[in-house]
Amino acid sequence: QTDENEIGEDADIQAIAEGLRSLPLTRENLKMLDDASRNQIPSVLRQFSCKECGSRSWWRRVPERKQVSRCRWCKTSYDPIPYDRMWGYALYNCPNCNKTFKAYGQMSLASPCFNCRALVTPTEIIPPKQREPRQYRTPEHSCFAEDCYNRREPYVVGTYCVHPMTRRVRGLHITLYHSKEHEGASSTVPTCVSQGDLPDDEDDIIQEDLERIGEEGEGSENGASV
Repeated sequence: QTDENEIGEDADIQAIAEGLRSLPLTRENLKMLDDASRNQIPSVLRQFSCKECGSRSWWRRVPERKQVSRCRWCKTSYDPIPYDRMWGYALYNCPNCNKTFKAYGQMSLASPCFNCRALVTPTEIIPPKQREPRQYRTPEHSCFAEDCYNRREPYVVGTYCVHPMTRRVRGLHITLYHSKEHEGASSTVPTCVSQGDLPDDEDDIIQEDLERIGEEGEGSENGASV
C-alpha cells in the first residue's frame, strides 16, 4: 500500500512541474522542468517563524531556488531564518577538550562546554525529524550559562541559556529570531516539496520540565543536557 506521505510528496512535485511550464523558455528552466519530471527538485530543510501568530516556528523542506514558506495560521509568506540565527537542538564540538555534545542552542551564540566550560558555538542545528528518538523520560536541562533556570555551578559569567524553559521562566519569547516577510516574485513555482511542516518541539520540552519540577522540586542535580 502506498504511504500517504509519498502520495502528498508526489502531488507537490507534479504541482512544481506544472508551475515550471509557465516560466520563460530558458536552458535553466528547461533543466528544472526535466528535474521536476524525474522528481529531482533540489531542496533544503529550513527553519521559519511568524511573529504575527504568537512567535510560532516550524521547519519546512523547500526548493533551493525559492526558499519560502507560508504560515499555516495567518497565510503570510516568509523567507527562512538565516543560518547564523537558527536555533534548536544543536550539535557542539569543543575545540578545547574535544568534547562533542548536544544541547539546546543558537548558531551565533556561544555556550559553555558541559565538560570544560569553554565557550563553544554550535556546528549545526538538528531539525526535529533528524534527531534521535526521544526516550520516555529525558533528563532535566541544566547548564553553566549564567541565566539558566537550573544553573550548574560554577557558572560562566555573561553567558545565556536559550532553552525554552529558561526563556519562559525569564519572561522572554521562546522564538529567538523572526522570519522576514517574503517579497513576492514573478516565479509561479510552488514553494513546497515536503511531506508537511515539522513543528519545533519547544512546548513539549517545556511541559517535560514543568512536570519534572512539579514531581521532584527545583534544584535537581541531574547532570545531563536536553
